[in-house]
Amino acid sequence: MDKRDEILFKAGELFMRYGIKSVSMDDLAREIGISKKTIYTFFNDKNVLVESVVATKMKSIECHCGSYQESSENAIHELYSIINYISENMGNIHPSVFYDMQKYHSGAQRLIDLHEKEYVLPIFIKNIERGRREELYRSDFDSMIVAQIYVTINDAIFKHAIIGKPESTLKQVFTESLRFILFGMATKKGKEYIRKHLTNE
Repeated sequence: MDKRDEILFKAGELFMRYGIKSVSMDDLAREIGISKKTIYTFFNDKNVLVESVVATKMKSIECHCGSYQESSENAIHELYSIINYISENMGNIHPSVFYDMQKYHSGAQRLIDLHEKEYVLPIFIKNIERGRREELYRSDFDSMIVAQIYVTINDAIFKHAIIGKPESTLKQVFTESLRFILFGMATKKGKEYIRKHLTNE
């Protein structure tokens, strides 16, 4: 791992754990064991660093999503694998992260909004089309509307607008929302697959 990647990795880790505003460039330099000047040789300011962290996270998500699309046995397994990966890797995100981005790092927030529109929404619609071909999803609902609803739900979960019970983890909330949407889309064949393979997970 080169120095730039090391900075990105550690910055992402600290931002997710403590929030963006709470982590200064001095904090980051101290954690890595380098000078703040070294950080600035790779990133002009904190805005650029935050945007780079977000872009790296999104690229990683896209890479894993592509892998699950290719390796999953059907559409339901694909969607479950994707959401499970996201909740495992983003489930401990600090509640203030999205607020910090909206208030202090609008460029990073625009990257996320664009990613939801140009990548997340199309991949969900593609999943619906696959599920219909496999006769796992019903054909009598509007795929665009359902996809937009689910993207909106996930966005709300990330921003802690939907948190379940006080003791609920983000992963639990993600899992419940996925079950809800899957049972709503599924045919009888699809529901049998969900009950057999995913209910206990």
